[in-house]
Amino acid sequence: MRKSSYIWLIVCFLLIGGTSIAQNNKKQISIAKQYVLEKQYSDANIIYLKILKADSTNNEIRYLYARSLYLQHSNTKAYEQFKLLERIDSINFDYYFFFAQTAMHLEKYKEAISAYSHYIKIGQNHEYRRIAEQQLESSKLALSSIDDYREINIIHLPPPINTEYSEFNAVELSSNKLIFSRYYPQFTDSIENVFSQNYLSDIFLAKQTISGWQNPKLYNKRLSSNRLFTANICFTANKREAYFTKCVDNGGLIGECKIYHSKYINGKWSKAKKLDKVNVDNYTSTQPSIVQFDDYSILYFSSNIPNGFGGSDIWYSIIRNGKLGEIQNAGSIINSKGNEVSPFYDKEISTLFFSSDGHKGFGGFDIFKTAGSLSSFKQIRNMGLGINSPADDLYYIKGIDDDVAYFSSNRIGSYYHGEMEDCCTDIYKAILKPNNEDIEEIIINDSIEIDTNVIAIKKLLPLSLYFENDMPDRKSVSTSTTANYKDLLKDYIATKDIYKKEYAKGLNKANAIKAEEQIEDFFSEKVEHGFSDLNKFVELLKNELTNKKNVRIKIRGYASPLNSSTYNLALSKRRIHSLKNFIREYNNGYFVKYLDNNTDSINNLVIYEDPLGDSQSTGLVSNNPNDKRNSVYSREAALQRKIQIVMYSSNDILPINESSYPILSWQKKEINIGELTMEENKTAIIYFKNTGESELKIKKISSNCNFIKTQSPQTTLQPNEKGKIFILIEGKNLKVNNYSCEISINSNSIKGVNKIKVVFNISE
Repeated sequence: MRKSSYIWLIVCFLLIGGTSIAQNNKKQISIAKQYVLEKQYSDANIIYLKILKADSTNNEIRYLYARSLYLQHSNTKAYEQFKLLERIDSINFDYYFFFAQTAMHLEKYKEAISAYSHYIKIGQNHEYRRIAEQQLESSKLALSSIDDYREINIIHLPPPINTEYSEFNAVELSSNKLIFSRYYPQFTDSIENVFSQNYLSDIFLAKQTISGWQNPKLYNKRLSSNRLFTANICFTANKREAYFTKCVDNGGLIGECKIYHSKYINGKWSKAKKLDKVNVDNYTSTQPSIVQFDDYSILYFSSNIPNGFGGSDIWYSIIRNGKLGEIQNAGSIINSKGNEVSPFYDKEISTLFFSSDGHKGFGGFDIFKTAGSLSSFKQIRNMGLGINSPADDLYYIKGIDDDVAYFSSNRIGSYYHGEMEDCCTDIYKAILKPNNEDIEEIIINDSIEIDTNVIAIKKLLPLSLYFENDMPDRKSVSTSTTANYKDLLKDYIATKDIYKKEYAKGLNKANAIKAEEQIEDFFSEKVEHGFSDLNKFVELLKNELTNKKNVRIKIRGYASPLNSSTYNLALSKRRIHSLKNFIREYNNGYFVKYLDNNTDSINNLVIYEDPLGDSQSTGLVSNNPNDKRNSVYSREAALQRKIQIVMYSSNDILPINESSYPILSWQKKEINIGELTMEENKTAIIYFKNTGESELKIKKISSNCNFIKTQSPQTTLQPNEKGKIFILIEGKNLKVNNYSCEISINSNSIKGVNKIKVVFNISE
């Protein structure tokens, strides 16, 4: 055989072999792409990686491999593979989109901004372009906000609370008990897919001891289900009613969630009932949040039922006498074209917290807040970087302590399943009260700016102050006191050793030590720290009044459930009054001229009262007078014996929610008395109501017509309480004519003076 023929034969064999390899790769790639369509990313990645090992220059396969890693939530590995393609011009245009997505998940905002910007210019997928435009703004916002959250202390709860699977919807029952939902595998060796039908969801209870968190246990079997996914529990204030969701498993995908209700009766949870009005067939209603008022409750929830603004919206139903009202949408201020989920309403500050992927944020779901209620809300506000991240941040729920909240996130640092880095949410604890070092500097600085005063004051709120049991003025039914909070506090701190001894009584050594530590921490972190904050507050308040501000503050009063509701309401009023005495007597009566000002020569300091008694009791505190360890000396009971400065506003800064103050509302805007004959006297009653959330005090009632006399039997109205004014029209000496007069009420409401028109005519 000639040499040239031999060489040609070798070339033919090589070509045949190369064709065979190419055909085999083509078949394998087709199989891998099918795996991706079926969301079996691990199987697809094995094929892509095998091809890359044989040919590391194959950029098409590397792109498919990187995209599959991204879809698998393996962001770090995906980012590394995309970086290897960074300078390749022949890559699929969608490369820039997926690379930007991984970079943003890893908080590499500059690279994400560059890649999103490039994709917006050249990308052809309209949906990707829409997402890229939204994510570009989120990346820019995150980059500009990196240094804004250093004061927030975010704590990633340790195992066994958090696991490699999903934990969410944390509800604090007490200082050492936490209820939460967990999404986990039915079989511990099943690790194929976090959305596998072998997974369950249930509600768990964890207890914290001296040695740390104990292994969580199923909260209650009666609320659980063998075939439905159970999660998202919330409780009424007394913890005697629960709302939660159960969802069906559709071939491994969770859907069609429905809200259920159960009552705690005779030590057991009743059989859960599905709420008909809230749940709609073939749609999901989930993540309930209940808030109670005096004569009604509001159930907020998330649902994808029709006639909303986007995917899932926040909806609500008003509950009166145990009956659900028609469901209503919370409105366009909250709801967007995207999804709004996991609502939580904080009654103390009249604020709704929720998560959304449709409003401007830092990526994924962000947590937002807005003041208002029902479908009337003010502009929403992003909770900021720290609470939020480029990942999904949801289930913001306030803890028992005012400066603590819990939320769930799949951010960097969360535990994850297999290689899926952002597959699963963990529970995080946020300590919201900032470090007060900057406030100390503010107090020392004599040339303090007005705006800085306001910022410092807002950081101190809500400011909690605590009381000894049944103080001030034990066994009194009076609503006022001569006691000064400073003196009461001194006496309270002197009882610390008694509280430690009584709370530890009857416990073994280890638990007794823990009990004493709890009381010690309460007095140092709550009682003493609260008074320190109070001194900062009044100094800042002096600065505000010196700067000629008309200031309004609101004080809320509480009591533990040890006595009757009527007695506790009076007790909470006395506690508020003791703080007013402290303010009045502070610094040799510095604030008296502002409190008692009845002229326009100087500015005013107005204090609004909101006595709540035991209406906000958690239901976890004993009301048994014979069980003093739990009803008097426990940390939980002590936490409820308090007052709070909850609101601050001035003539320059309007209150976030005016309804937090007293509001005088007329039943009618104009009263038509009708026709009087000459010399006739006529009486009538004018009705009004306090529609605000603080005590309304009537200072003076007058008329601009001297022939009208007025009288009111009530000078103080609680929230939602109705009042009336008796009027007498003296027709003597009045001529035939049509008359229009004004009745004015001077009160402590936001408007100060409220007027109503009275019209009538005199005939012969």
